[in-house]
Amino acid sequence: MNLFGPGDAVPFQDWTRLLPGQRVLVQLVDGTRFTAKVEKKTSSSNAVWITREDAWHTEHVFRHVEGIQILPIK
Repeated sequence: MNLFGPGDAVPFQDWTRLLPGQRVLVQLVDGTRFTAKVEKKTSSSNAVWITREDAWHTEHVFRHVEGIQILPIK
């Protein structure tokens, strides 16, 4: 399931409520989805570092203007 529809403009993401240690669902602009853990973020919440919770366990940094969706897992 893609969270964006065809032709949708992607607004910047509001990551102010994300907290280090929080589990999240990450969706890239190509529709790829994976779970991750928030490692840290900037004080302005404009960039978030996450670690994937899959076999790779790689760390990534995303900026809020890239169209990446990071949603808390409840």
